[in-house]
Parts: sequence; structure tokens; C-alpha cells
Amino acid sequence: MKIYLETNGLLPAHLPEVIDLIDIIGMDIKLPSVSGVKPFWNLHRDFLKMASKREVFVKVVVDSMVAEDELMLAAELVHSVDVNIPFIIQPRTPIDMDAGSLLRLQEIVTRTLLDVRVIPQVHKFLNLK
Repeated sequence: MKIYLETNGLLPAHLPEVIDLIDIIGMDIKLPSVSGVKPFWNLHRDFLKMASKREVFVKVVVDSMVAEDELMLAAELVHSVDVNIPFIIQPRTPIDMDAGSLLRLQEIVTRTLLDVRVIPQVHKFLNLK
């Protein structure tokens, strides 16, 4: 059985304590324009460098308020670790963006990274937390 860690990537100092037990890591980057929280670029970068020893992907939730420059900072952060790390653009549910806008964001990030996907928040559609 594979062990999956879903994390905000803000505790890089603690990752070495568990990384040998984990197979897959999903790390969220919360963009200030969408989440309202301050950015943690350096912590995310440090965490991702260690996490890249395992199967890893990065997820970024977006909505109509997303600042493209912040999305590009997230993409460049991932690129600085490994251009092959999958990057998931996840529209917040309920979705307030049209498909064209989401595909445009995907195209922008694809200029920096090789594997960029748009995946909805399935757990919200299923009424799961």
C-alpha cells in the first residue's frame, strides 16, 4: 500500500522525520490573491526540494481573483526544483471562471513547466470535506 501525504508544504524542517515512510506527496501552494494569506515562497521551495526525492505534485487553487504573476511565481518555484514536477491548477468550487480562462492559465504555466493539468475539486462535487 502506498502512503500519500497532502500538505501545505510549510514545515520543511519536519519532512525528514517522515519522508522515508511516504510514497507520494501532494503540496499545495496558496496564492495570496486567492487565499488571502501571505506568501511562503521560501518555505515552499525548501519543502519541495526535499519532497522531490519522492513522487510529488503541486496543486494551486485558483478563482477569478487569481493574480497571474503569483501563479507564475508558483510555476517558477516548481521549475527551480524540477521542471518535470506535475502542476495542478484547481478551480475553486463553486467555479467562477469559464473554461477558456482556466485553459489560458494552463497555457501560461505550460511555458515554464512540462506537466500542467486543470483538475476540479472533486471532493466538493461529492460533498466531502
